[in-house]
Parts: sequence; structure tokens; C-alpha cells
Amino acid sequence: MRRIREAFWIWGHFCESETYYLNNIKNEVQKKLKSPKFEIHLTLTGPYLKFSQSFRNSLSIFSKNSPTFNIELDGYNFKDEFYRSFFISIKDNIILNNMRDEIYRLNPYSLNSDYKPHLSLAYGNHSYRDKEKLVKVLPAKLDSISLDRISIVKVNEIKEIWKCLETFKLNKTIRDDFELKL
Repeated sequence: MRRIREAFWIWGHFCESETYYLNNIKNEVQKKLKSPKFEIHLTLTGPYLKFSQSFRNSLSIFSKNSPTFNIELDGYNFKDEFYRSFFISIKDNIILNNMRDEIYRLNPYSLNSDYKPHLSLAYGNHSYRDKEKLVKVLPAKLDSISLDRISIVKVNEIKEIWKCLETFKLNKTIRDDFELKL
């Protein structure tokens, strides 16, 4: 399957203190591995070739009705893939999966059944040895992070541009019935 190199994506973002901590780790990794620069994020959905005003409005309403929630992290990891070169793995999360399903219902996209949520720290073709050494010297990762915002992001992988167009805060109140309503 041909990779779509220019499209819109929905990213998840985290509370300020966690973002600061993760950015420090990401910056260290990118400096050592010579990676393109990008914002720390969790890719939620995409790609979308077009982005309509009605979908934007739906995302705004969706975010107001969605609570901030915690995601458990599962350690540093790396693969021999350009966009999953070096990352922090995420444990399976029913609320995250439900959120993806709900965004899909708002505007279907090419649903990837092989969704492996992760926080990328570096993109690129880096040696296994360099990544293995890096894992040993990085600071302890957080146990969990709070997803508190979603963003519409325009991506151009050819030019290495990841531009956040608009961000929506999630509702701070966690509802007991959230899982059931999605």
C-alpha cells in the first residue's frame, strides 16, 4: 500500500508538565539520532486528504464532550521503520480505542487495524546499535500521561512539516459513563 505523504491527521496532546518532560527526552533523542524536528504527540486518526469545516465543527463538539484521560506508558522501544524509529510504547487503552472509533464515525478515514499507539521520539533510519545504546542512558519515562487536547495537523512528510492548525481542549470532567457512550 502506497503511503500518503501529505494529509491531515488528528493528534493527541498532553498536560503541560508532562509535555515539558517528554519534550526534554525527545530533544535529547533527536539530537543523538539526528532526527527531523516535530512536536511530541500521539497520532489518533488519519490520514484525511481533505478537511471540511463540518468535520472541524464536529471535532470541537466532540472534544467538549470528551474527558481528559490517562494513558499508561510501556517503556522505550524502537523499530526498523522510519516513522517508528524510536518511541515510547503505550499500553492498550479502551478509552483511547473508543475515542478513535468515535472520530472515525465523525469522518471515516482509511482505518488501520494495525494501530499501535506510541509517542515518537525520533524519525529516521538509525542503527539498531545506536538506538540500543540510547535506551540505556535515557531518563526514566513517566508511568502515565494525561491526554487533554486533540489537534488538527497538516503533515507534509516530503518537506518534513508537521503544522498544528487547531487544537481543542478535552473536557476536564471525567464522566463515569464515558466508555459506554462512545
